[in-house]
Amino acid sequence: MLCEWLNVKTEWNLLYSGVRDGLTPEAFHRIVDNKGECLLVIEDEKGNIFGAYTSIGFKTDGGNGMSYRDDRHFLFTLKNPFGIAST
Repeated sequence: MLCEWLNVKTEWNLLYSGVRDGLTPEAFHRIVDNKGECLLVIEDEKGNIFGAYTSIGFKTDGGNGMSYRDDRHFLFTLKNPFGIAST
């Protein structure tokens, strides 16, 4: 579904794992910042699967509070407790 939405055929590379790398904002940004486009997939403790895509990636730039325009970004749900189809 994600490949269809992004119109790509690719193998994904795991960059960050909260279990492996730590569940802190600092760990997340240390690993993913300035790496380019990013697909964030989250599975919570109840098995729900959701996330976000950004074509420009993540940039904290030293915590300056900047935000960046990304006309291709989106949020998604693949599995949720409400029975909503992948959206």
